[in-house]
Amino acid sequence: MLVLTIIFSGVIYNRNLWAVPDQSFLHVFIWQFLVWLPWLGIFPFINRQLKLNSLLLWQWALASFLTTFVTIVWFVVISNFLSPYLDQPMTMFGLYKWWLVFWFTVSLLLFWAGIGFYLLISKEDRIPVTRWDDHRRLAIWQSGNQVIIDKDNIVWIGSRDYYAQIVLFDGERHWIRTRLNQFVKELPDEWFVRVHRSAIVNLKHLKKVNRHEDGFWEAVMSNGEHIRMSRAGKDRLEQAINIVK
Repeated sequence: MLVLTIIFSGVIYNRNLWAVPDQSFLHVFIWQFLVWLPWLGIFPFINRQLKLNSLLLWQWALASFLTTFVTIVWFVVISNFLSPYLDQPMTMFGLYKWWLVFWFTVSLLLFWAGIGFYLLISKEDRIPVTRWDDHRRLAIWQSGNQVIIDKDNIVWIGSRDYYAQIVLFDGERHWIRTRLNQFVKELPDEWFVRVHRSAIVNLKHLKKVNRHEDGFWEAVMSNGEHIRMSRAGKDRLEQAINIVK
């Protein structure tokens, strides 16, 4: 944000010397610093939502336009008090009209650039290593480090949108950006059963199967968690149990 403030302050200061010859660069800098201040909260918001993967594409598009609108309103409010071009000809609220179009475009581009940036730096967290070492261990990448997981320690794997959560018996949980189908291909199917479109369980950690009071079936795991099963998932589980027996 500091870099943006310096760049735009310099451009505006030099571009409009003819309009306000006695303008102060410090005045322009403070004005621009406050104009860009909301982005200190916008960028963390983008990063958090990407990690949670809680927004769909149309929601991101809507969020980008709403964010841009809010930043424009903030720009106008701050400029109305601090702009060095207040009361200049062809200005309103200390702004030239074309600045609003310019700021709208820049803000929109910044929002989507932020999405691209955070996706790029979190690339390692979103790439699972689809290889089993002697059918005993799974390697995943998180924050640039390779994490080795013993498959027997996996209790179950759940999914939410494009993320999968690996739940281990020792209490650890690992989130990686991939679909559950990836694990269906890689995990040994004699022990790992997909009981729901969003859940895979390890039969070695299955304690019992309960019928919930609402009518659906659930798998009770060794760590005490109850995993909801679909009708087809329950059938697959029963078949797998019979095969293991």
